[in-house]
Amino acid sequence: MARRRKTFKEAQDEYDELLGTAAINRALANYLRTRYLSRDSGVAHARIDCNGRPVPEDLIELKAGDLEAEAAEMETSARSYEGAEVVDG
Repeated sequence: MARRRKTFKEAQDEYDELLGTAAINRALANYLRTRYLSRDSGVAHARIDCNGRPVPEDLIELKAGDLEAEAAEMETSARSYEGAEVVDG
C-alpha cells in the first residue's frame, strides 16, 4: 500500500508540535530541578510526597533527565523536516 504524502501544512503542524512538546519537556525538567532538588544554598523549596515519604532526589533528577532526553529526540526529529524538499501533488 502506498504511503500518503503529507501536505506542507501537515508537515509544518508536526514540526511545530514536536518543537512545542520539546519546549514543554525542557520547562518541566527545569521546574522539577529548581523546585524539588537541593541546591548549594540549602534544601529544596518543596518536596514530592508518596505514601507519606518524600520521593528521593535521585529519582526526581532521573525523571528530569528523561524529560530532557525526550526533548532532544523531538528536536532531532523536528530537524529532519528542515531542508526537506516540498513538492506539489
